[in-house]
Amino acid sequence: MPQSSLSLFSTGRTRGMLVEMGDGLTSIVPVFEGYGLPHAVKKMQVAGSDITGYVLKGIEQLKPTQFDVARLIKEKMVIIPIDYD
Repeated sequence: MPQSSLSLFSTGRTRGMLVEMGDGLTSIVPVFEGYGLPHAVKKMQVAGSDITGYVLKGIEQLKPTQFDVARLIKEKMVIIPIDYD
């Protein structure tokens, strides 16, 4: 069973949009009645490491060697809504 369907099933849903953001790739998978729609999957080359880099550049006090500090700021400040309804 595809991971996208399992992720939605874990929340009690069979329809939705799953966004998976890794270190180097973001995937968007629409799921309808428990099945991923492969023809509608989108992938973007913008992901977690890119956002960390933007945080690092955006805060003047951070030096390029403080990548771990920027990553921690990103992980603490990024908000993902559980229920957007």
